[in-house]
Amino acid sequence: MSSIQVVGRNSEPTFVCNKIGEWWSFGNIRTGSELFHYENYLIGPSYKPEVEDEDEERPPKCPFSDFSKTVLQDQCLTIPVSNLEFEKPFLYHGFNAPGMISWCEGGECQLCGGGRELCPGCRDGREVMESFTTLPSTKVDCGTEMMYPLCIGVECAEESAYQTSDHWGDEDDKMSDEEYNEWYSRVMKKLGYM
Repeated sequence: MSSIQVVGRNSEPTFVCNKIGEWWSFGNIRTGSELFHYENYLIGPSYKPEVEDEDEERPPKCPFSDFSKTVLQDQCLTIPVSNLEFEKPFLYHGFNAPGMISWCEGGECQLCGGGRELCPGCRDGREVMESFTTLPSTKVDCGTEMMYPLCIGVECAEESAYQTSDHWGDEDDKMSDEEYNEWYSRVMKKLGYM
């Protein structure tokens, strides 16, 4: 935030934000490692990944190819603080890959194709689960329902697997079917999928 001269007014506190017009799709992320780096770029587009070993997977480049650290007059928004209504949220922060996919990319997740769930007992589902989460593969099977970790979020994916697995945890510690369905609906609504 800075104080600038707004046309026809005195200098006043003003939010100045650069627009990001293009980015590489978060819905095309293929591995947990890529997800880690992409989310670090969301926290700070000037993030510099460290590569410790030559054999290590090369981290992706910043998905915001046209990001500028300096204010570009033709690519910025200026909002005088006096025009803002603080009772209602007007800025969003803490964005993550599921938020980018749902709100900025129209829900386009190439990993799930829009299904939002996977079977961690089947080959493709197991590969996704092992790449994006730290869940033990011995605790899930084809009867386990798991939300997709990329477009729904790793924590929700892990929680859904725990709640629906017959081989994991104590039934007394789990949600009832009704509680699970309510939780599932809240998660999907929060991301705009319901």
